[in-house]
Amino acid sequence: MAGEQTYTEGLAEFIAGIRYGDIPAGVVAHAKLMILDSVGCGLLGAGLPWAVWVREALEGRDLELLPWSAGIGYGGTSTARSGSSRRRRGRESTAS
Repeated sequence: MAGEQTYTEGLAEFIAGIRYGDIPAGVVAHAKLMILDSVGCGLLGAGLPWAVWVREALEGRDLELLPWSAGIGYGGTSTARSGSSRRRRGRESTAS
C-alpha cells in the first residue's frame, strides 16, 4: 500500500486545486443558501432557552479542556489541529 494515495489525501488535493471559477453557478448558489441557512439557525438557536442554559452552565469553565469547545463561540482554539485535548488526557497526539 506504500505510495498509494488515501481517499482523504485525494479529496484534499482536489479541494486545494479547485478554483472558484471551476464551480458550477448552481453549486455556488446552493452553497451560499446553505451558509445563510446555517447562520440563521445559529442566530435563532442562540436565544432559545436551552442554548442559554448551556452557555450559562459553561460560563467560567476552561473550555480548552473540552475537545468540541472551538465550535461554541467562546473564542477557544481548535484542539483538532493541535492535538492538545489528547495530550491533556494523557495520550500523545500524532496530529500535526
